Amino acid sequence: MRKLNSLNSLKSQEKIILLGNQKSGTTAIAALLAQATGESVTLDFKSAIYDMEWQLVNRMKVADFSDFVFQYRKEFRSRIIKEPSLTLFYDDLHDIFPNWKFSFIIRNPFQNIRSILNRLQIPGDLDQIEFDDWPELNNYPAWRLVLNSTWLGKPGYNYIESLAFRWCEMAQIYLDNSDNITLFKYEKFVNDKENEIYELAQNMGLNVFHDIGKIVNTQYQSRGNANLSIDEFFGAPNLRRIENICKDYANKFGYALNG
Repeated sequence: MRKLNSLNSLKSQEKIILLGNQKSGTTAIAALLAQATGESVTLDFKSAIYDMEWQLVNRMKVADFSDFVFQYRKEFRSRIIKEPSLTLFYDDLHDIFPNWKFSFIIRNPFQNIRSILNRLQIPGDLDQIEFDDWPELNNYPAWRLVLNSTWLGKPGYNYIESLAFRWCEMAQIYLDNSDNITLFKYEKFVNDKENEIYELAQNMGLNVFHDIGKIVNTQYQSRGNANLSIDEFFGAPNLRRIENICKDYANKFGYALNG
């Protein structure tokens, strides 16, 4: 009864869910959207960062997704909710909460994958990696799922291929549901942060009450190292892997993958 009451309460509320792959700018976009509109925001499901079991359990349909929603009901209380891993469970969310509004943030796959690896302090030009060798993958085990595409039913010879297949999986979710999801391109945001956030608010049915012009360049997460060119960061073999896997999807979003 408690779970049912909690779900019914959430169903009666209007939520904005920001989806997209990790390191697509979702944190900054969600935070600025909340600042502009004065709405409450959840920027991550913090305890889920240490726990990868919920993704596996829900992916394999071992448990009902509503159990996860109930477990994290405090995080779902905010008006604006950003948790990239929820992208993979869009169908479940939409089935339970058909009236919620969704936006999908997309970023060039080369830059997106590099940003993930910068966050994890893992080079982009290796052939193989052992997860246990990298401290961030031990400190935050859920990141291991980001670097492993087999649990998504995708192949992946190495960590770069897995990241590329994950990017495509995320893109496919948007393409399959584009009638119900508002697309938001990271690159347009970078070029005109203030106005892009105001436009997103309008598209999501939110009113803008606050000027965010002075805070649009706030750094919400650690800045990645962009000193190396894309070619230098990945090296030719891994660059080709990303291009071969992502190019068809990338073209659909206006990205030309040429290194």
